[in-house]
Amino acid sequence: MQDIPFTQILVLIAFILFPLINWLLQRMQRRYQSQAPRQLPPQPAPQTFAKPPPIEIIVPSRERMPSAKLPEPPLSRRNESIKRSLFRSRRDLRRAIILMTVLGPCRANDSLDAQERALNQ
Repeated sequence: MQDIPFTQILVLIAFILFPLINWLLQRMQRRYQSQAPRQLPPQPAPQTFAKPPPIEIIVPSRERMPSAKLPEPPLSRRNESIKRSLFRSRRDLRRAIILMTVLGPCRANDSLDAQERALNQ
């Protein structure tokens, strides 16, 4: 018997195996298409929680009454300069002090460039 070259065996396998694999894939595809698609099990309804009743805050009687306004003293030069100032009330001044504390000093002054410029001058 003659020796069959290796390339002829590969060509023969290709002509037999490829149609066989193609036929099997088509058959499997038809099987999956014929089956009904899977349905997810029904999900339970999400639980809702009722809002808690509002909390009643009892305010002492001192805080319920509006505070009596003190009569303003007559305007003097000192009071005029205060009214022209940036902080019009103690509350504004307190807020400014708190902001200065929270924000802190300017960090640009601590940079290396600022230190080099200070040394050069």
